Amino acid sequence: MLKVVCGEIQIEVEVKIEEKNFSSATVEIIRTFFVHESSNINIFAIYEKHSMNDILIGIISSTDSSTTFSITSSDDNIFHEAIDKKVAIIIVDTLTSFTKFQDTFLSCKKIAKNGFFLIIFPNATSQDLKKMFLLLWENFIYNVASLTIDENLIGMFTFFPFSQKLHCNNAFAVKINEYNGQHWMSEKFYPEKFKDLKACQIRVGTFETEPSVMRKVVNDNKTKVYGSEVDVLLGMSDLMNFTPIFHFYIKSSGDIYENGTSTGLMNKLMRKKEDVVIGFLSLMYSRAKFLSATTAFTYEPLAIVIPPGGYFTAFEKLYFPFSTFVWILLILMLIATIFVVLITRLCFNNLYAFLVGDNIKTPLLNFFLIVYGLAQHQLPKRNFARYLIMNLMLFFLIIRNYYQGVMFQFLQTELRRPDIASIDELIKEDFNFYVYKTLESRTKGHPFYNRRVVIEMNEIEKIRNKTLNPKFKGALFNYMTQVFYLNQLNYKEFSYRICKEKFLSNPMVFYFQKDFYLVNEFNDKMNDLKENGLINLWISKYVDKRFTNQKETLVGALPLNVHHLLAIFELWIGGLVISFIIFILEHSTVKHFKLFLSR
Repeated sequence: MLKVVCGEIQIEVEVKIEEKNFSSATVEIIRTFFVHESSNINIFAIYEKHSMNDILIGIISSTDSSTTFSITSSDDNIFHEAIDKKVAIIIVDTLTSFTKFQDTFLSCKKIAKNGFFLIIFPNATSQDLKKMFLLLWENFIYNVASLTIDENLIGMFTFFPFSQKLHCNNAFAVKINEYNGQHWMSEKFYPEKFKDLKACQIRVGTFETEPSVMRKVVNDNKTKVYGSEVDVLLGMSDLMNFTPIFHFYIKSSGDIYENGTSTGLMNKLMRKKEDVVIGFLSLMYSRAKFLSATTAFTYEPLAIVIPPGGYFTAFEKLYFPFSTFVWILLILMLIATIFVVLITRLCFNNLYAFLVGDNIKTPLLNFFLIVYGLAQHQLPKRNFARYLIMNLMLFFLIIRNYYQGVMFQFLQTELRRPDIASIDELIKEDFNFYVYKTLESRTKGHPFYNRRVVIEMNEIEKIRNKTLNPKFKGALFNYMTQVFYLNQLNYKEFSYRICKEKFLSNPMVFYFQKDFYLVNEFNDKMNDLKENGLINLWISKYVDKRFTNQKETLVGALPLNVHHLLAIFELWIGGLVISFIIFILEHSTVKHFKLFLSR
């Protein structure tokens, strides 16, 4: 099927053997390779000689009808954006024609720079090929093969940017295949070019951000660059044999705006001052629109750093030794005792004398002396009243000793109120939510969005340190691994608190120049390393697992409840039972002894 998008096809009856060979050589490539990549093949006819039409007609007429051709001639000024130009055949007759065509060709948004391009340039010299390849390589088009006459045969030429150690970005034409008029010597038309970069340099733009990218001065005043993402990049450099050259910037990652303007590190990348940038960079639409990103090598949770719960005052700690239920029981007992003493003294004198003693003139004072463990200045004359006083003294002796023992531990412990556990609680407590510019878009649609405070990257440390103050009414969005690492470094002095409610995870990537030639190779290697667990190993080695678990705020002695006091009261009740039995035996024995003497 022939589909003419634009341009004209002029048909000549007589076809020269030279053009026919180019046609058959191209058809063989289409049949064995192109049809597996795309069902639509784009042909760009960029020539002035009408004899070159024979090549075009020969290709179309000899190709299987299931293949669709989209043809653009040198007279067309606009490429059709609807066509996905992943596979393209370019027919040219002079280098000048190709140079004029290049700008229009590269401006087409649908051109896949990692696609496959076949250039038919019959009379090209080695210098023509070198200049043409260099123009393509400067725009990151590398899967290129050119068909040219070579010693009365059709030779296939390409270039290898990294063919020799430390000789980088070469565009010399190299012959890789040959067509003898019937078939190609090999079916390998587009060889791998980036398996080994021959120790060539890759410019890496970054900034210090713990534990992703760090640096320190070592012996001979040399700077050592290390960190979790640095280790990932160095692992990739070992696999692909390139040399990363690190350039550090102060203004961190920077921003990219909808109109394509940029700042900071992103601006350096867009202006091609750097090849790749790293350093806690998440995948974002505004960046991916103007740059190329790798596949996500990890997913980084975004933590909410919050102030710790405030300290309890010394007065508040007086309440801690017993649980609320035990305090209620004790207060009810005090009220009941006071009530009984007052009612019996006012209304039931005989009962008062039996329970308290008619010689006790200050019963409430005596009762509180018992509660506080002070000496009794006057004891009742009746035995039962004395028995009640002894029971009260034993009871409050146990309670006081328990209270004082546990209280001593509480007074030595820095106890805090519980941490805020959810975003809703933070909103309820009128907290502000601090988020840096590059992550602000991730907070849209959340209940706290109207309470957000957008900050610059260089303000993060200042706000993070403010969260150490329990009175600070603010929460900071920060990558969780970074918080764990800082807690690990400073655990003897302080620890940043994290809200228990999870927020979201961010895919972390490296950013390259748009359509950079190493993106696909990086992705393949990253996927292999992820499957083998090496990337997780490199990232996790900077954070001790002991610091990844959130500790509870309340540490130290626990309030005593009824369960804790049960054994003591069981022992006390057992003593009462034994003493009662002895009392009965004593009285019955004395009574029988007196009867015996009276006889």
